[in-house]
Amino acid sequence: MKEKLLHKKIDNSEKTIHGNTTFKELLDLEVKKKDIEKTISDKLPDSNMLIKEYATTKTVGFGSIKEPLQKLVDALEK
Repeated sequence: MKEKLLHKKIDNSEKTIHGNTTFKELLDLEVKKKDIEKTISDKLPDSNMLIKEYATTKTVGFGSIKEPLQKLVDALEK
């Protein structure tokens, strides 16, 4: 018997980027890959990479990446 796939409802707390947020989670929220790449001025890294870890590898502050990416997420609600 085939199971029905249920779409997970995403609440507002899941739409906030935290230190444990991955690039895959942004993609799952339907943020476009090209928008992420434009925002970080780089190719999309491994989608399972934490955004915070990416910031560390690029020696930039997490906030300097988090804030513009959060704006992309927030724009989805409009």
